[in-house]
This record gives sequence, C-alpha cells and structure tokens, in this order.
Amino acid sequence: MYFTALRNRAGREEETDGLKLTEDEDEDEQTEQSSVLVHAPPVPPVLVLQVSSLSPQVEVRALVEGQFMSRRLHAERLGYSIIPGTRVLATGGASSNKEILQVLSDVFNAPVYTIDLSNSACLGSAYRALHGLVAESGVSFLDVVKNAPEPQLVATPDPSAPEVYDQMLKRYARLEERVLQES
Repeated sequence: MYFTALRNRAGREEETDGLKLTEDEDEDEQTEQSSVLVHAPPVPPVLVLQVSSLSPQVEVRALVEGQFMSRRLHAERLGYSIIPGTRVLATGGASSNKEILQVLSDVFNAPVYTIDLSNSACLGSAYRALHGLVAESGVSFLDVVKNAPEPQLVATPDPSAPEVYDQMLKRYARLEERVLQES
C-alpha cells in the first residue's frame, strides 16, 4: 500500500505502531512530502475497485443508495416485509432533501412521507417508546400514533425501480455477507 506522508526529517526508517515506514527511492528534493511503502502484517485479500472515473454526483448517489439498501436489508432481516401498502416515514435533517427522499422511495419501492414538524425524529422515537410500554397490553402501533400529525406524501417510487434495486439488493446482501465472513 502507498500513502503520502511527511518525510522523516532525519531521512531514516521509522517504526510506528507495528507498521514499518520506508521512504520511497524516488524522492523529490523540492518537497516535504514523499511516498512511503507501508509494510503491514498480512490481512485477507480485499477487492479494491477504483471509482476515480465516476463523477462526484454519481459517487454521492451511490453512497445514498448504499445506505438505504443497507437499511432495507437490515429491516427485512429483522422481519419487516416490504409489501404493497408499505409506507416509509422519513424524519430528521435529510427529510427535507427531495432527491434523497426519491432514492429512498425507489430503494424501498414504497411511497415516502414526512411530517412538517421540527424535531420529527424525536417525536417518532417517543411514539416508538410509548408503543414499547403499551404493546404487551395489545395496543397496536397504529393506535399509539392515531393522534400524530398527518404525514405528507413527498416521493413515490419510479415504476422501473424494482427491476433495478431488487437485483442490486441481492448483490449487496451477498457482498455484505462475504465481508462479514472474511472479517
């Protein structure tokens, strides 16, 4: 692995936390920076994909998609089913970003709603806590939130989203499982 680091002023090798830092032979005398080779203990091979050819917009969208795929995958593993009639209620700061909400809607293949209320994430947490207190007595979550402010529809899934994200989610799940097995 190569890293760019400040050159050791004495120009010698340096041991740091078990990593041996050695100056590269191709020194540039006009700068205080040089490339160093890091000799680290062996680790399992990791697939590295270069994405330097992608635009910043594509990289940001991929990041957002990855976060939402992770949340959908984990929700499904916890027993939640994404079925017709599923609704997503988005809260917090990003819930005001229409582009992010559209990606959320597409990944979950469900309409996304928000509540026009400050601290809506706190309100949602409070409703979940209340439901946790009364659930054993048979009170449903719908009963708990019946007096909540009415959410507003802000995004609906693109009709072609399932053909893209259903396959992508399966691949994401396989890659996540592989990473967990190798770590």
